[in-house]
Amino acid sequence: GEARSWIRLGQALQWQNPKITGDADKKRVDDCAAAFDEAVKRNSLANHVYDLKAQTLALAGRYDEARKACNPPFFKGKPPLELRGRSAWVKAQEGDYDAAKKLICAALKDDANYPWGWNELVGWSLASSQYKEYHDAANDMLRQSPTSALALTYRGEALVRMDERENGLNDLRAAYQIGRAHV
Repeated sequence: GEARSWIRLGQALQWQNPKITGDADKKRVDDCAAAFDEAVKRNSLANHVYDLKAQTLALAGRYDEARKACNPPFFKGKPPLELRGRSAWVKAQEGDYDAAKKLICAALKDDANYPWGWNELVGWSLASSQYKEYHDAANDMLRQSPTSALALTYRGEALVRMDERENGLNDLRAAYQIGRAHV
C-alpha cells in the first residue's frame, strides 16, 4: 500500500480545531496517531512520520506515548538523529529542560551539524535562564554558520543577559546588518 494518503490524513487530523475539547479531542489525537501508524506500516523508514506522531502525542500531553514514538521497534533501540532530537523536545514539552538539554547534547555530540538541535538547545537554555549555556550554544551555532544573523542574535541576547551589554549590542547590530543584506 501507499503511505502518503495516511500521512496526509494524520496531518489533517493533527491540526486541532479549537472548538473541540475533551473526548472529541482525545478521539482526534487517537485517530491521528492511528493514521500515522498506518503510514509507517506501509513505509517503516519514514522517519518524519514517527516524528509527526510524537509531536502530536506530546502536544496532547501524552508524553510516554510520544517518547515511544521516538524510539520505534524498527530501529532496534538506535533511532535516527531526528527522532532522538524529537525525544529531547518531548522532555522540554514536559518542562524538564535539564533532561531535554542532556538528550539534545548527546545527539549534537554525534552530529554537530544538526541545526534544529542547536536551535532547540539555545531556546531551552534561555527558557531555563542558563545564559552561559545559551551563549555557548549560540557560539557553537556560529561555528557552524559564521554569518548567521540568528546565531549572532542569540549570542547578543545571551551577552546582554550576562551583563556584557556592549558586546551583546555589537552582536545584535551585526545581526541586523547581516539581516538587512539578505532582504
